[in-house]
Amino acid sequence: MDNIGKIYTDYRLGGVPRYYLGKPDDWDMKVIAEILKCTVFMGCQNGENFTPYGTGFFVGVPYKNSVSWQHDYLVTAKHLIDKDKAGCNSFRVNTRDGVSKSVFISKSQRWYDHPTEVADVYVTPIDVEDDWDMLVLPAGMIASKDIIGNDAWITTGSDVFITGFFEEFNHGLKNYPIVRKGSIAMLPKERIYSEGIGEIESYLIESRSRGGLSGSPVFWYASSDDLDMKKVYEKKGALVPSGIKPVIRQNYWGLLGLIQGHFDVKDKDKEDSDPEYDSELSYKKGVINAGIASVTPSIKIEDILNIPELVKQREEAEEEYRQRKGTTPD
Repeated sequence: MDNIGKIYTDYRLGGVPRYYLGKPDDWDMKVIAEILKCTVFMGCQNGENFTPYGTGFFVGVPYKNSVSWQHDYLVTAKHLIDKDKAGCNSFRVNTRDGVSKSVFISKSQRWYDHPTEVADVYVTPIDVEDDWDMLVLPAGMIASKDIIGNDAWITTGSDVFITGFFEEFNHGLKNYPIVRKGSIAMLPKERIYSEGIGEIESYLIESRSRGGLSGSPVFWYASSDDLDMKKVYEKKGALVPSGIKPVIRQNYWGLLGLIQGHFDVKDKDKEDSDPEYDSELSYKKGVINAGIASVTPSIKIEDILNIPELVKQREEAEEEYRQRKGTTPD
């Protein structure tokens, strides 16, 4: 009961401060409970039935002059949208009343891809609604290039977590994402070939990926023992704890990227047969998952968010907001 009346400041989510009066339920947990709220399931809506086949998540870009407003963007793997199956232009999101609902994405809604290179990521602006039980990831969580491969930040062996859709558990009234843990296996200096996509920049992590995890956010994790947290906050432009002496939780979760795919090796027991793709199960027969997944770097998301057209949209929205909040002459 000694936590009553105390202010708790949680910096784990990308160094962005979140304040609580009293100890949060997940205060002592390594995995932030709200991380499970950051995903939606991409899928096909056929009548009353929704069939998920992948994962998406939302990233928020804050307004320049408002701490309470942000621009919301849905992020997912490009190859999921390019499947172009009939009715497969929807996603399912959990709602605050304990169930979920399907959201249709209009064919006229533009998906933005990387402006200068091949990358397996799409971004589209969609406003998060009030009844969605949704955590929008701050854009400040994106791992910039200067911290990738930096021994003081992110390097081979660093812990990573994935949350997304698990194909073998697809029932009930809402989304139930899983969490998988792994580590960074390689930060290649050269591009990697991906079937049907081409040569792409990618990180490799030691963690099995299945079809439903395509588009899932991948987080890197560091404890306050691993990092100089004051430098972390200054680097990411976050507030440095000072003044009122709150109880502080200083572990750090950043957005490494999103799941792109995985590597297969041929099953030695089936060497005489060619691998056959099973469209219903979203994997190849006759091969074994090598346990190494490919991750599209989150900096590619930032590159898309900085496309002039999207920057202009944000500027216009913020100008409209500023005028709406202005005074009315008497």
